Amino acid sequence: KTPYGFPNLKAVKPRHFLPALHHAGRTVRRNINDLVRSTDPPTHSNLVDVIEHTVDRIDRVTDVFNFYSDCINSRKVKAQSQKFLRYEESLRKAVFSNKILYERLRMLDLTSLS
Repeated sequence: KTPYGFPNLKAVKPRHFLPALHHAGRTVRRNINDLVRSTDPPTHSNLVDVIEHTVDRIDRVTDVFNFYSDCINSRKVKAQSQKFLRYEESLRKAVFSNKILYERLRMLDLTSLS
């Protein structure tokens, strides 16, 4: 790692990104499933903070991938890019298109208005 916590790009290979995103994806899907199944009343800390942390997991991997792919222009990177972007999109949809999660957020918003 560099002094700012960014990975050393010399040690990173195109084949590392999709497994890293899959690893983050398992956490994302587990967090979303836990939020959807939760019977606790929604609060900022048990819903919004968890969603933010969950999206940060996706962002962290994609930020490194985007930086890497901007710096390293190769066929291997381009080949990984399509798979990576499709999987990233599916993770974001799992968060932002989840109707139950949306309803829990709406409940939180209604509670804060009371």
